[in-house]
Amino acid sequence: MPTSILGLAHALPPEQRVGSVSRPTVTEAMGPSELAVAPAHEALAKAGLAVGDIDLVAFATMTPDVTFPGAACFFQHKMSAGTTAAVDLRGQCAGFITGLMVADAYLSAGVYRHVLLAAGEVHSSGLDTSPAGIDVAELYGDGAAVAVLGAGDGAGCESVVCHSDGREHDRFWIEYPASRHGEGAASACTASLSTMSPARVSKFSSIRRATAWRSPRETGAAKTKCPAISGEKFTA
Repeated sequence: MPTSILGLAHALPPEQRVGSVSRPTVTEAMGPSELAVAPAHEALAKAGLAVGDIDLVAFATMTPDVTFPGAACFFQHKMSAGTTAAVDLRGQCAGFITGLMVADAYLSAGVYRHVLLAAGEVHSSGLDTSPAGIDVAELYGDGAAVAVLGAGDGAGCESVVCHSDGREHDRFWIEYPASRHGEGAASACTASLSTMSPARVSKFSSIRRATAWRSPRETGAAKTKCPAISGEKFTA
């Protein structure tokens, strides 16, 4: 039987002005796992299932609550899902589709019966709304969507096709925290920063801060100068 969406729900925080547009934006500090809890319960109710019926929790995000453990672990705990398998997926903007592909493979193989797939982002805490970064900030909002997936009796997922192109990776990335920088550079730059340089992408401005990945334990840490990919240095 094809994989079907048995229940689907989403959550968007109130809209706020970001430059010339309005975007859903969280009004208090939280990670994407928190945003996904309410729609997860709603999706389960629509599917007629309980948390205990879920065999796999998959969370797609590029703005996780912290660097590790994964957002899926935070989400699993908030859902009181016990020791249900939990995994993060990093499909970036295609995260939900990537999650659908992974879930469909597990369900089609009979490994699991029900998968709780969540996709959530909290971009606002890492965006620069000053004139230097507003062109980028206007593109992003916060939100979460959750689907309960399982075998259906009728129509369902026929196929999922994903492609990636890593050749343009240097046009848009966040450098810190990063394991490839030794001597504690990653932890020193927990008030991390984006390195999307205007010199490389003329239509975008540099994002000067990216705090979505900062651990609550480190919120009082001194801010540190970190090198950007362009070679310049500035205070995060």
